[in-house]
Amino acid sequence: MLLLLDNCEHVIDAAASLVAAVLSGVPRVDILATSREPLGVAGEHEHRLGPLGSPPTSSGLTAAEAAAFPAVQLFVERVTGIVDDFALTDANALLVSEICRRLDGLPLAIEFAAPRVEVLGVEGLAARLDQSLPLFGTRRRATTARHRTMRAVVDWSYNLLREDEQHFFRALGIFAGGFTVEAAAVVAADTANTRVDAIDRLADLVAKSLVVADVGGAKPRFRLLDTTRAYAIEQLDDSGERERIARRHAEHYRNLFERAEAASEMRPAVEWLAEYGREIDNLRAALDWAFSPGSEAAIGVALTAAAVALWMRLSLPEECRGRAERALGALGAGASREARHEMKLRAAVAESLMYSRGGAFPETGMAYTRALEIAESLEDAKYRLRALWGLWAHHTASGRHRVALGPAQRFHALAAEQPDPNDRLNGEGMIGVSQHYLGDLPGARRHLEHALVGYVTPDQTSHIIRFQIDQRVVMSVFLARVLWLQGFPDQATRAAHSSVKDARAANHIISVCVALAHAACPLALLTGDLAAAEHYGTMLLDHSTRHALAHWRAYDRSFQGALVIQRGMSLPDYGCCAPASTNSAKPGQPSCGSSNS
Repeated sequence: MLLLLDNCEHVIDAAASLVAAVLSGVPRVDILATSREPLGVAGEHEHRLGPLGSPPTSSGLTAAEAAAFPAVQLFVERVTGIVDDFALTDANALLVSEICRRLDGLPLAIEFAAPRVEVLGVEGLAARLDQSLPLFGTRRRATTARHRTMRAVVDWSYNLLREDEQHFFRALGIFAGGFTVEAAAVVAADTANTRVDAIDRLADLVAKSLVVADVGGAKPRFRLLDTTRAYAIEQLDDSGERERIARRHAEHYRNLFERAEAASEMRPAVEWLAEYGREIDNLRAALDWAFSPGSEAAIGVALTAAAVALWMRLSLPEECRGRAERALGALGAGASREARHEMKLRAAVAESLMYSRGGAFPETGMAYTRALEIAESLEDAKYRLRALWGLWAHHTASGRHRVALGPAQRFHALAAEQPDPNDRLNGEGMIGVSQHYLGDLPGARRHLEHALVGYVTPDQTSHIIRFQIDQRVVMSVFLARVLWLQGFPDQATRAAHSSVKDARAANHIISVCVALAHAACPLALLTGDLAAAEHYGTMLLDHSTRHALAHWRAYDRSFQGALVIQRGMSLPDYGCCAPASTNSAKPGQPSCGSSNS
């Protein structure tokens, strides 16, 4: 015999007692019980129904690729049952996939959302997803009241929680993109003031299917599905607790990223990024709150200054610049003007401009100059080196190579006093680059080769953060160019290949773009290796497009145009090579052939 018990969660104790009694007193019976949490009886086999699979984020998703995912299949099936002429096409596949992801692949949410295409269309539905809870419901009269809207579904589970569980659950709504046990204990301290309390609360909410656990990594993480989080935020607003919880959240991530900044000097880059890279959405949410009217800009300033390391490691220069400029504006509008914060923020603006728009902008030089002034007043050697490197790169990008030699020599002299031998070798490499542009090829080669022999790329992420790109990559790039100019094409090609290999090993997108744009692509064209030129050009286009690095896309357009010409085609026939603007074509390190002094 098969006995079916449906929706047991609101009578969980009675259902458990009934099941236990039946199993012990009735032979040859199987019981299938549906519930948002286990019954907890002997012999129970739990089968959790997870969300339907949705397509990953992708800029080139086709209809055929999207249709392979169950969430998209359900969405299309439900829409076509109402809208006769609807079809999944390459044109709408991205939007349909985004809708399914935003609905967490939940079948009920997809069932509610699909009929709205009849009125809103796919684009309109995607635009309204921020209002998903009040929007989505069903017109089916036979459906029970608790299943007629997504709000009613979550409301049903929320009302079954004890008051302290409700408080803890709605506090979790403040997190964006997931959280750790430690973060939950801090932010929801009113009802879980120790790590053990937080673990117990989270375990209960996971069992009740209100929180999703991810135990696949080194440290367990938890998250609320988007639909559930939207409900939790509504409850947080209704309770009047949101401002207090948001402040706790921002303070926690300020403290966390201050620790992350210090740890970047000591921990291996891969390990560091694995821990802190996952907090990017919480960082954004905390900053949005801190700089909102009536909040606490001082927290936002400190958090922004501490988080520069993460943006740089993730190759997000435009986001870094926008956040840093917002924080600098707050410094001038009443937030405490802490010199160290200003120094870090000025450097962040300059570094972001350098690798998103090019290093020749006057604003880049001014920001580095101000950062250097503050670093000298604070006797901060690390930021003095950082600012001197930036001024050298700025003058180099502007074609002022004799001027650039000054900051390079100052960097080298200061680095000789520091404990890290890589700093001194980095300074030697900078001098070599300047000598290359000034025409002293033997001197440039001597400095670059000596620096490369001794330089050991640190396991830590510190040098990439301080100087925005992997310094071994920079040295290999310019050694390749020197070798080409000296008439050693084979050696130059090997050095260019080495620069790309090192950049990819560092897993740093901007370093990869530098190696491709300043060595691998031009040398492949110069040596007539058109297959390699196409391969490297495609790689540059992929990285610059996926990471919205317009500065580097301009390089790719130029290389593609040169490749078309070398193949005997005309640019109008090819149709993709609009000339790069003067400003966008200026890199952090200039292109081949610049010889201004």
